[in-house]
Amino acid sequence: MRSLKELTQKTLEHIENKTLELGDRIRTISTESYLSITRYDSEVRYVIKKKPLPFCPSNRLKNRGDFFVSQLSGLSLLAIRGEDGQVRIFLNMCRHRGARFVSEDSGSNCKKIVCPYHGWTYSDQGKLSPISTELGLKSQSENVLRLLEYPCHEFFGMIWVILDRGTDADKLAVAFKFFENDQDELGIALEHALPEHSFIGKFNWKLGVEAFLEVYHFAYAHAPYLAQLSYPNLSLSDNFDENVRTIVPLKKPNENAEVLSWAQLMYFIFPSTFLLYYNDHAALISLTPVSIQETRVSYIPLVPQKALEDLRDIEKKVDFLKVIISQDVTVLENVQLGLGSPENSQFIFTRLESQLPLFHHNIEKALGSKVDLKYK
Repeated sequence: MRSLKELTQKTLEHIENKTLELGDRIRTISTESYLSITRYDSEVRYVIKKKPLPFCPSNRLKNRGDFFVSQLSGLSLLAIRGEDGQVRIFLNMCRHRGARFVSEDSGSNCKKIVCPYHGWTYSDQGKLSPISTELGLKSQSENVLRLLEYPCHEFFGMIWVILDRGTDADKLAVAFKFFENDQDELGIALEHALPEHSFIGKFNWKLGVEAFLEVYHFAYAHAPYLAQLSYPNLSLSDNFDENVRTIVPLKKPNENAEVLSWAQLMYFIFPSTFLLYYNDHAALISLTPVSIQETRVSYIPLVPQKALEDLRDIEKKVDFLKVIISQDVTVLENVQLGLGSPENSQFIFTRLESQLPLFHHNIEKALGSKVDLKYK
């Protein structure tokens, strides 16, 4: 993995030599990969639910006792910051008869979790408080009666969750090791989240991820906004397991300049989340499948605390990114409409789109033998 300084040098080489970073060859994929409901169900079960997903900004749970409730992949989840300062995420459902604990979106001063149906009470760590012996539960193990908990981790000013309770929480933290070396150099502490913007796009989730993994479309899909890039089609990417860091130069760098003064920096957290770094804030974009042809697009600006004093410049960038995302969505929805045509049965990934086949390879790897992998 190249350091940011090494990437600066490599960018200068590409600019001086008028070269691009390219894949080794073109590849194709069957459009059936985006149309098979069996495959889609397997992707949700074995990819989406087994990898890190953004749950909510950390500042939603700023203090001990703060809680936040959200729906994710059909699950109602309750996150709470305990008295020990740790965030835990539970299924928002009592182990007794399945009643939801909380119906409001958020709150504070929650020291115990109480079921509104029969009063079963849990600690902020999910342990059931002692209840009457006549209920006959003495023989049940403590784990059977604990709240169902999901592994979570705080990073990038966000709380992340894996919707597979069998995943070791330590493995979730490892997924972000790739980015930690860059954080001090970037010098932006993402301490506060601005209001979230979200909507449902009528396209398969993989189409959305693909759009953010390549810059080839910038000059066309985003005209006139990005049509005048100084170095069209130039981007530099490094892979770490399933994750990616990409640099898009906006102007020629000075050898000793900070990377954010001359480039857009983007992190991809597999399977469907992107973090775009600017010189004064970051934008977290997540693409969560709702159905085989619907995706929830969420955009959350993350800013340093000091930026709250004057948000005018950041708000302009937020509005600009909204326009760019809306242009992507228009194209992606048109692609989705044409997917069923038998005359166009495959997509081509050019050498300029080298991250796309890697993305699909990682999906295939996660699915393994759990689904028919004939769509290659």
